[in-house]
Amino acid sequence: MNVTGAQKMHVAVHNPSSLNLNTLEIAIPNEMNFNVSYWNTTMRSLVPAYADKVCYADHLDDGNQVTNCKLQVDAWTPAQGVALLELVRDDANGETSQAKR
Repeated sequence: MNVTGAQKMHVAVHNPSSLNLNTLEIAIPNEMNFNVSYWNTTMRSLVPAYADKVCYADHLDDGNQVTNCKLQVDAWTPAQGVALLELVRDDANGETSQAKR
């Protein structure tokens, strides 16, 4: 994923499960932070979402270590449905912003 210079992205997340999900994860570059909103189908608008940036060390086959990060977002995704997220880059803040749960 090349997001160099990108300020805003829209991401669709598919839930192939037969169960509704309350949390979703997407991979993000470890050097970037985002404010996150999700499309609330009842309100028919984007609303702020609670999100945690989680980073961890991962080991490559050649023995080198890299840092990978995921964004864990509290957003309802219906069974076999799609959730729409808006990610706005916020590197000045130094961390991923979190809306209240």
